[in-house]
Amino acid sequence: MKGPGTPTFDQLKVFLTVVDVGSFAGAARKLNRATSVVSYTIANLEAQLGFALFDRDSTRRPCLTEAGRIVLSETRSVANGVNRLRAKAQGLLQGLEPSLSIALDAMLPASRVLDALKGFRSEFPTIPLQIRTEQFRALSMLVRQGDIVIRHEYGRRCNGGPLA
Repeated sequence: MKGPGTPTFDQLKVFLTVVDVGSFAGAARKLNRATSVVSYTIANLEAQLGFALFDRDSTRRPCLTEAGRIVLSETRSVANGVNRLRAKAQGLLQGLEPSLSIALDAMLPASRVLDALKGFRSEFPTIPLQIRTEQFRALSMLVRQGDIVIRHEYGRRCNGGPLA
């Protein structure tokens, strides 16, 4: 017995759009395609997988079959992974660092750190962040060794600006 084929990312994207929008016509509008193209793409995906994703007999709105419900979460996971890969590649093309390591003074107020990290995470969601806390002397040594480029000392003013 032949196993399932390999779906394309486009097929997965169309499948997720139909599920999220709730109709083939709505997915077609959202994807800027003809409804027949969306229907054809889903039919090809179903043929590759070897089972129906939607029960088209029940109503005008397509309902997921049991098999469709089972593969839905995996499909979302694959699509999210591809989107993360694209974002990572875009960041590398723009010259972003592949990761960021931060060493903080243990006396630094946690609320200020969390606010800064939330902003960083929303601006650069694909860059891994490593955080460690150190006592002042250890931070000074890391600066001298070149392991830290920017240092913020507790008690010093940053001209009212952000931590870094």
